[in-house]
Amino acid sequence: MGRKVLYYDCFSGISGDMNLAAMVDLGVPEGHLASELRKLDLKGYSLHFLPDSRKSIHGTRADVELEDVHEHGHDHDHGHEHAHGHRSYADIVRLIETSALSPAVKKRSQDIFRVLARAEAKVHDRPV
Repeated sequence: MGRKVLYYDCFSGISGDMNLAAMVDLGVPEGHLASELRKLDLKGYSLHFLPDSRKSIHGTRADVELEDVHEHGHDHDHGHEHAHGHRSYADIVRLIETSALSPAVKKRSQDIFRVLARAEAKVHDRPV
């Protein structure tokens, strides 16, 4: 049996919740995703998958609810401190390295985030 490959055509980007919902729509069991996410040292969130429809397109929506986080509609370079879920590339690498994920999943995850970090750095004209 050959290796399966998934190609994304993200002409206008993709968010983490959109990616999780796409995985569920492709057949990845919600329980499997939840089990793997529990292997990361992440707390203060809940994950819910719901059927959704927008402009006659039906699919799944992933809602990631964070505890003790507030919404704000301003630039991130502000002078007051509050938690809002942002992590640096180094934080993500450390999170993966210290997780209970299998070595193969750790390597693939770090490879994916390295490519993503370079692309984000280029788009936002910032260092990785």
